[in-house]
Amino acid sequence: MMSQPHILVQATAQNPWWKVGRLIDRPFLQRRDIHQRLCQRIGDGEQRRATLLIGPRQVGKSVLLRQVVETLLDEGCPPANVTYFDFKDFRVQGLRPPIGPGDVAELEPAGTQPEVPRVLLLDEITAAPNWSQWLKQAVDQDRRNARSKVRILATDSAAATLRHGSVDSGQGRWDEERILGLSFPEYVRFQCRPGESEEDLFGRAPDPLAGYLAKGGFPEHVAAEPSEEQRRRVREDIVERAIRRDLPTVRGTGRRAERLDLERLTSLFVFLAQESGGIFQPGSRARDLEAHRTTVTGWVRMLEDACLIHRIEPFHPSSRRAGPKASRRLAMKPKLYVHEHGLIPALALSSEPMNEPRVRAAIAETVVLRHILDLVPRREAVHYFRRKDNLEIDFLFEVGERRYAVEVTASEHATSKELGRLRAAGSEAEADEVVLIHSARDEARANGVRLLPLRQFLRRPPGLLEVQP
Repeated sequence: MMSQPHILVQATAQNPWWKVGRLIDRPFLQRRDIHQRLCQRIGDGEQRRATLLIGPRQVGKSVLLRQVVETLLDEGCPPANVTYFDFKDFRVQGLRPPIGPGDVAELEPAGTQPEVPRVLLLDEITAAPNWSQWLKQAVDQDRRNARSKVRILATDSAAATLRHGSVDSGQGRWDEERILGLSFPEYVRFQCRPGESEEDLFGRAPDPLAGYLAKGGFPEHVAAEPSEEQRRRVREDIVERAIRRDLPTVRGTGRRAERLDLERLTSLFVFLAQESGGIFQPGSRARDLEAHRTTVTGWVRMLEDACLIHRIEPFHPSSRRAGPKASRRLAMKPKLYVHEHGLIPALALSSEPMNEPRVRAAIAETVVLRHILDLVPRREAVHYFRRKDNLEIDFLFEVGERRYAVEVTASEHATSKELGRLRAAGSEAEADEVVLIHSARDEARANGVRLLPLRQFLRRPPGLLEVQP
């Protein structure tokens, strides 16, 4: 274990409010939807559980933690009782022995008030040694106290590592919260000036929806204009940092093998972004990458575990409220989506990606999925439906007792034949509501299908679940 004076020096650099009593550099004024929920969990002394916030790089996890600090200080929490620590801070990563969460938890900076619970905000916790064992013990120890003495909120982008820790130690000791890029309502809120309403924004600014579709939900790029420079920055942030720097390379023989494997892993991710929403064919990808099929499948899992792609499994209506039959499920392949629709134009092979119909179609489908994920209790609950005769539904999911079938198109019009096929697919999937999300401006109903404008859905996603006459 590292000496207290040494760790105190490192932690003080990350917690300037210990000395000045406030944040020096205030983060974004606007708050994510999840912000209030996290603060409520920290303030709840009865639940006695830690919270793990899981999400990919560049979606604002660290900024969110700083906003939590700001809220706690504004509400009167003693500054010394709030400890933030980033285990991937380059200033501490090379230290030996490495700093562990126990080292951070044992700090008592000047001004700590023992009668007030300590708040530990642990960023990128899986970079710390023995994190899951320590977290288990910390929660168990706190439960033995008559009153809670510590509240823990930890983040990471390594979903697999966190999930493994949850299986091993965390059952009943911590809960997972997921965070994605900005939803469209959040994006609009971030665009508003102080005191400005959303309607004022839509009247003042160029179409916010067009900007959101072109740039994505990366908080860092909210104020930027869609451009090749903005897309280049997205590529660097995700490809250079999230993939080349964060993801472990596949083991090979010597440096050349490792480098080539990482290059092919990057190529696979770029392909998946360009084909977001496509059915994944591991054999075809293996041939194109000149790699073993099992290796490519492992790379896909690695990208999933880093929260960089979503997997949507096929659905087969074997019976009402039942999932796919095992034999059918194994015979069909998943659809893969990038986690953030802004990656699609950033990685497109075009200098004007938003003028490309295929790009716009992939963006529309991916952004609808991102907002559906906010509506369902589990992301694994979202499926797609497809028959051999190409009768298909993009997304099939249940909320409460109702099953929803949602098809997405970037066009403004659908023919009677297309609506008839969609209705037939919804009937076979035993859906209670069949919805076509499209680019028209007015909502309608035709051939038993609800026609919902993309703009309307994105401005208020829960409206999708409302029962229509």
